Parts: sequence; C-alpha cells; structure tokens
Amino acid sequence: MNTKPFSVQAYNEDVAMLGDYHVETKSGKLATLFTVTGGGAFPVVGKIAGSDNVIVWGPDGLYSGASTEDTNLILVENPPKSLGFINVNAGAPLFKTRNEADLAAADDRISCVEVFALPTHTNVPA
Repeated sequence: MNTKPFSVQAYNEDVAMLGDYHVETKSGKLATLFTVTGGGAFPVVGKIAGSDNVIVWGPDGLYSGASTEDTNLILVENPPKSLGFINVNAGAPLFKTRNEADLAAADDRISCVEVFALPTHTNVPA
C-alpha cells in the first residue's frame, strides 16, 4: 500500500479531486476531515475512527495536541476497484463475481480475467 505525506495541497489534489487516496493516521486509523480551510495555525479539522473527539491538525497534517506521531495524518493510496470478471471468448459479458463467470463459461473459454478500473487521471495510450 502506497502512502505519502499529508499536505493540504496533496489532499485537495489526490483525495478531494481524484479520489485516489484516503486519509489515515500514521497508526492506521481512518480519519474523516470536515475542512482543510479552517483558520489559524491548525486549518485541518476532523475525527479519527473510534473517537467522538474533534481534532485539529496543521496544514502539514501534524497533530496539534500532545506530541504523538501516531496521530499525524498521511495519505494512503486506495486499491484499484474491480469492475468484475470477463470470460475470454467472443462476445463475453462482464460478470460481478468469478463464480458467475465460471457458471456462464462456454466450452470455448480461453481464460477468465479480473478487470480493474484505472484511476480517472491515467492516460491510456490508444
């Protein structure tokens, strides 16, 4: 799983705009951010999974409270989303599960492959 340091700019590009990453603490807990444009020295406001406390972070994702690196934010790459499975033969439709594809397989099936969605910003050569 790929990670990168948190910054407001990276959040705006990779999470809010593209959806390729999500926000976690360095200890691996999911963070839900309410805003990254709050005022002052700690513009990032949100919650950490499992807690009801609202927390603030600096623009670099560093926790405003006691010095604990586990509460600092990072961006974690989302895994590619499977679109389904397709039997490799003429006119094959896309199936949501491997089992459905296997049940519908014709005698001339060569293979069954899982199909993934590319990130929206990826340029695919023609």
